[in-house]
Amino acid sequence: MSTPFVIWTMRRTGGTTLTDLLMTLSEYPKVEHEPFNEDRIFGPISIEWYAHKEPARTVGALETAVRAHPLIKHCFEIHGLRFNNLLLRNLNRLGYRQIILRREDEVARILSLQLAEATGVWGKMGSERGYAYFREEGAPELRFDIAAAQAHLEHCFKRWTWLEQKMLDVGITPFQLRFEDLYGDLERGKETVRKVFDHIDIPPDSFEEHKQTIENALRYKGQNSGSVMSLVKNIDEAQARLQNRLDILNARPAS
Repeated sequence: MSTPFVIWTMRRTGGTTLTDLLMTLSEYPKVEHEPFNEDRIFGPISIEWYAHKEPARTVGALETAVRAHPLIKHCFEIHGLRFNNLLLRNLNRLGYRQIILRREDEVARILSLQLAEATGVWGKMGSERGYAYFREEGAPELRFDIAAAQAHLEHCFKRWTWLEQKMLDVGITPFQLRFEDLYGDLERGKETVRKVFDHIDIPPDSFEEHKQTIENALRYKGQNSGSVMSLVKNIDEAQARLQNRLDILNARPAS
């Protein structure tokens, strides 16, 4: 029998593809991704928390919601630190294995997020039609809010630092994954998936049994956002300024 898991990640990191794959191969209940967002199945728990901030009440609601150990992907940058802390500590106490999924190219991730916000295209479904609209004559000009993108990059940088320290404090050794290890070279991706299986106790025979499903998932092509990114009027400036900001953050001594 495998072990329930929670994936700590951020938007535009390939978490949907990975979670769908693992949900297919695990016997635990499946729920919609990011279930603690306000419009999702466990949204009432976070809504209640932000309204009253009563830890005991939130923990009780959380224990009821995850009694059957549903599998969870959590984009934690859109939630407050205290809520994330309650979630991390209590899912750990309830036997969840903790997985971290990051994207090494953070600038590309932020630009992808900016594009989704500018175009309204968030998933694969409808992305081709959505992007085609912006290639048509008379379509609105695409331009990124660079100041907002820089602020979000810094916000996410601080969130990753917080998560790493909090897991150390709690005594959690998470399984760490990178987008690039999963969706770059196919052989490297398959080896990474084998390690994930081992971490959450999915039997090794499942790999061969579902080999084609795994390979299909690892041939992740995203939404072909590059086809429309070149239409963004200030893309070069946005990329340069984000990279410069990230370099400054990485050069700072740890506090």
